[in-house]
Amino acid sequence: MTPSADWANLAIVTFKKPYGYAIGTLSLNADSCHLAGAWQFQELNSDSLHVILRRKLILTIGVQKETINPEIFSSLIVDIPSFIQDSKKASIQGAQRLNSYIESNIKEYAAYMSIPLTERKSLPKVIKKKLEPMNYHSWNLTFDEKDPKATIRQLGKRESISGTPKEMEVLITTSWLVRYLLDRWRADESDRTSRDYLDSSYLEFQILPESWMNQRKKLEELA
Repeated sequence: MTPSADWANLAIVTFKKPYGYAIGTLSLNADSCHLAGAWQFQELNSDSLHVILRRKLILTIGVQKETINPEIFSSLIVDIPSFIQDSKKASIQGAQRLNSYIESNIKEYAAYMSIPLTERKSLPKVIKKKLEPMNYHSWNLTFDEKDPKATIRQLGKRESISGTPKEMEVLITTSWLVRYLLDRWRADESDRTSRDYLDSSYLEFQILPESWMNQRKKLEELA
């Protein structure tokens, strides 16, 4: 399926004493997530941030809310907990939709088979379908802004690379976490949208979970 909005730009802003701020920009699409650039600042000012943050989704880690005003940059804020919650909600809804379809098919098949064979021959054939369950990932994850590595450990993924500069450590860790979460989301979406027997309105591939996608779409409305 063709994504309704097939790209997004994300800026991750982190703060860690005594190193200051680290900012990275990620380019996201239906197939990949890659770090487009990274910067380190002791202090932040609007002039230096304008080009980096303009018209992007902004994810902050360890940064006080009043430090960055997204309106100045025509940007919008997103967060990791909403990504996890929306992904879990989507997986539950997907499983429920498939189960409903299976139950409906079972009832239709039972009703069809209850009709005498002589009469059944003149009717459209109903087949009892053998469908695989949704292959969704577990989204029973927790997130602590003070320790992004903890969520990476829950995912069973590598959390760091030896030799990473201390001033960039939180940024790199968060970038990895976002990539891992996006990989999971895309895999779930691929499974869901491959079920072409479901309602076609349910088969549109979304590159981001609901709240992040809504913020992505709102960026189009900002001047």
